Amino acid sequence: MADHDAESCSSQFIYDVFLSFRGSTRCGFTDTLYTALTNKGITTFRDDENLRVGDRIRDTLLEAIKRSRMSIAVLCQNYASSAWCLDELVQIMECSNKGSKRPVFPIFYHVDPSDVRHQKNQYDQDMKQHESRYGKDSHRVQAWRLALYEVSNLSGKHCKVNRYESEIIKSIVEEVSAKLPPEPLYIKHPIGFDSHFEAVESLWNIKSHNTICMLVIYGDGNKTTFVGELFNKFQHQFEAASFLDKVSEKSRGVDGLENLQVALLYEMGVHKKPMLGSTLKGSSDIKQSLRNKRVLLVLDDVDNTEQLDSLAGGGDWFCPGSRIVITTRDANFLNNQVLDGFKIEKYCINEGEFDRMEALGSNHQKQDEVVEEDMVGFVNIFNDVTKQLKENDSCVDVISIIGMGGLGKTTLAKKIYNNNEVKKLFPCCVWVTVSKDYKAKELLQSLLKGCGLSESIKGEDISEDDQKSKVQKFLENKKYLIVLDDLWEPEVWDEVDCLFPENNNGSAILITSRNDGVANYTGSKSYYPPLLDKDESWKLFCKKVFKRRECPSVLEHMGRLMVEKCRGLPLAIITLAGVVAKKRRLPVEWTRIMRNVLWYVDKDDGRVTNVLKLSYDSLPKRLKSCFLFLGVYPEDYEIPVKRLKQLWIAEGLIQPPKIGISDGLEVEDIAEEYLNELVDRSLVMVVKRKSDGGVKSCWIHDLLLDLCISENRAEKGIEICTGKDIPSLDNVKSCRFSLRNTNRDSFKQCDHSCIRSLMCFSGRYFPEGLDLMSFNSARILEFRYGYALSLTTQDLSMIIHLRYLRLYRVVHSPTKNHLDPICTLPNLETLILDTNDVVYNIPHGIWRLKKLRHLEGILRMRSKIVPPETSGEDCLPNLQTLQYLIVEERTKISSIVNGRFPKLRKLGLKCWKHELKGLHHLKNLEKLKLEGFTQLPSKAHEFPSNIAKINIGLRSANFTLAVINYSCLNTLGHLTSLRVLKACSGKVKGKSLCLAAGSFPNLEVLHLTDISFKSWILEKGAMPSLQHLFIKDCDDLDKLPEQLWSLTNLQDVRVVNPNPKLRESLRERAKPKDGCKLIVSEVPDKWIIW
Repeated sequence: MADHDAESCSSQFIYDVFLSFRGSTRCGFTDTLYTALTNKGITTFRDDENLRVGDRIRDTLLEAIKRSRMSIAVLCQNYASSAWCLDELVQIMECSNKGSKRPVFPIFYHVDPSDVRHQKNQYDQDMKQHESRYGKDSHRVQAWRLALYEVSNLSGKHCKVNRYESEIIKSIVEEVSAKLPPEPLYIKHPIGFDSHFEAVESLWNIKSHNTICMLVIYGDGNKTTFVGELFNKFQHQFEAASFLDKVSEKSRGVDGLENLQVALLYEMGVHKKPMLGSTLKGSSDIKQSLRNKRVLLVLDDVDNTEQLDSLAGGGDWFCPGSRIVITTRDANFLNNQVLDGFKIEKYCINEGEFDRMEALGSNHQKQDEVVEEDMVGFVNIFNDVTKQLKENDSCVDVISIIGMGGLGKTTLAKKIYNNNEVKKLFPCCVWVTVSKDYKAKELLQSLLKGCGLSESIKGEDISEDDQKSKVQKFLENKKYLIVLDDLWEPEVWDEVDCLFPENNNGSAILITSRNDGVANYTGSKSYYPPLLDKDESWKLFCKKVFKRRECPSVLEHMGRLMVEKCRGLPLAIITLAGVVAKKRRLPVEWTRIMRNVLWYVDKDDGRVTNVLKLSYDSLPKRLKSCFLFLGVYPEDYEIPVKRLKQLWIAEGLIQPPKIGISDGLEVEDIAEEYLNELVDRSLVMVVKRKSDGGVKSCWIHDLLLDLCISENRAEKGIEICTGKDIPSLDNVKSCRFSLRNTNRDSFKQCDHSCIRSLMCFSGRYFPEGLDLMSFNSARILEFRYGYALSLTTQDLSMIIHLRYLRLYRVVHSPTKNHLDPICTLPNLETLILDTNDVVYNIPHGIWRLKKLRHLEGILRMRSKIVPPETSGEDCLPNLQTLQYLIVEERTKISSIVNGRFPKLRKLGLKCWKHELKGLHHLKNLEKLKLEGFTQLPSKAHEFPSNIAKINIGLRSANFTLAVINYSCLNTLGHLTSLRVLKACSGKVKGKSLCLAAGSFPNLEVLHLTDISFKSWILEKGAMPSLQHLFIKDCDDLDKLPEQLWSLTNLQDVRVVNPNPKLRESLRERAKPKDGCKLIVSEVPDKWIIW
């Protein structure tokens, strides 16, 4: 739904015309034009010279543009020399939506339109002057060029030299009079029905010219205000429009119906007056005059069929595509009326709510009846919420429904709100739509209306505090259900929380939001409707397309493929169903749609994109750039979060914390916060979580991905290459390249100097490699899937922008050690070596990479590159990740870690004959992964004090199970910061695992895989914080300790491939507490929940 702008609100326009012109025409042509418009009665804004002070357009002029019904741009020879004029023009084109919402009339005064369109001659000189001042790629200059191009494509007037200006101006005034849009209705107190307009748009499909829709609106809400705002919003989309209010009252006066017919014809632009005393003649005139016009007719307060017969007697009175809107106090008076040629829809609008009703007909349903197709995929949450509402009988229960736009949150909330059983539970029910651009005053007024208090204070001048007091007193001692629909930001809760009294009677507040931060802030019980699965998606689609009939078998396969492209988003599925339902049920028709599903879904009114774009528009600037970066990924790509954060940082999208307030905060921590915010705002979906609860991988819905790509392409910020040829990069200064199955030769021949980021997703092998020196502007180079790298020089210090380098392989290097040239990159922050188990020897030059933050691969560190004493030269002061490091037998681990990596957070070691000493020097180490170690430090103080996660692989170098004494596990049990422990592939000495009382005080996650031990003793007080236990392939283990089931924080126990004794023991003896799940399976993806 488009924004509710000046056209659709009830505030009056101040001016008919806004004049934009260069000062050189002020006293001549423009003054004559201004006088002629004024004499015609056209209120025209012409700025005062005193307003033009400074470099930027003033608020006074901005307001004048917004408050004008149309604009005239007098484009003279030197118009483009004025930044002021160009700023005006940009605002004019934005307010008019390029002339589609409000007319814009260009006058090409002594200048050729092509000079303006293509910025030639004088316009070219002026724009180059601006570029030299503001920069060629300045957003401001680019906006000016676009505005000039757009305005020159509109219909206007070309005023050539040697023509009489008086004749030209007379012609202009006549054209402007004809183009002026009608005045909007004056509505004293606009309410703002944005979300309801969206529902009406989806119902009457205003873009369709095939039918004539009659919309009947009834109920005890403010129907007149609603249809008034509806009329203001949509009248400009019709050839003619008329709004007749108080039809019931006026029709009872002398010649009442005849006068209404005269008013209708006049407002529709027909000035022929019907014969008084004859409604039949008036009806004939209406039919004769309007049958070829697409019209919007609003009849307010109709109460009998005679009024309809005289004003809208049949579908053949109007051209297809017309819309008739009726308000009435009696919803049933049309039940026995035959209205040929109309598609009739019926809606109810009540105080504080707006409910869609089924169309008039024999099979219409009651208002609070659950419509089955709207509940597809929602049944479980619907049942859970209604159960929660029924069972609560004490304090106010706050419930949130959270999810992305188009998921159906409001639909689900309405089904709960209108359910008969829920209505019986709550004598007082109030529905309030908050929306994105809420105002506290309007929110309070909506609550007053919902409580039925608006009439009692009408005309009174009472303070906001008194209004709040009235709401509080009204709700006192009542059992109430308040729905706050579409609540965007947590801060809104502070405005209303104080209004809801704690009656201790089971009252409830139901919130819908796209932002999980709202649920967290309100402390509510949250429900997260998932995207529909394939079967649910197909069910919803079929119910919308075929109603109660079956889909023909010949179409089912194509239909399912089509629906799958909606990726489970209900709004997209319903929109697609609306498109398909209008097509013939033929394979050829469905095949055409299947090939371009997303285009068909959004081709007319952009409804789906607009709903999703609201979430993007609400993002702060720092998150918008991070979100748009996701456009480089292919559809359905599972995005590893660790890599994504590194890429954001390399792109410069994450700003480091300010000095003095960081307190150890790194840019990686900020990047993680940004990702969590995008997840909370339902713009990014979690695919997998890490054992500590953080996001491991994520995914973006295809429709949101399309939004990313379109926003990027508007700025020429991304190129996605999927075919044989690379698109032209002319006039592209810097962009992101996403390569997928691209032709090798085509890519090698293109200019790499404009590439800021290169991401490779699948592709063909490049045997000769790509020369790193050709990417001299790149910040990110991710060579994967066969894209090899060629190093043609030993010195890469000229490549100053590169921050992130990921290698698949190096096919050519001037040095024996391929990493030697890479160590000359002066600003490298991330180096990842995806080398298929190829071991790289770390060169001595590694110590030159002082900005390096992440080093990953299979890396061997030889003793000769590790000096015996640490100096400032042989350390990496910013390194945070180092994995996996193979240490030579002669090299002591302590000599490597002591003082060389002061900020290291994550370390992976592969060793078999080393003592693990010196780790305590790594003060910031949080995650440790060990492979091959059989001896761990015997004292807890030998580990870093901040260690939170340890992953131990106990298999030795010859792939036999290493034997480990359980006493080392008890050593780990004294690490108070340890929260995650994973151990795999080893034997426990003595076959018994005993965890002492008080050990692992803060451990939350324990994974044991392929560990050979017979019995497990868990003393009382051990692992008191354990939440998740995972056991797999522990073949000798016969039972779990009884003490395990007494752990109060335990949430789930998962056992994979248990031996028969353990399986039997779990079946008969395990006694999980309420809230703890015991899940047993033979293979990880086939779970049995006991």
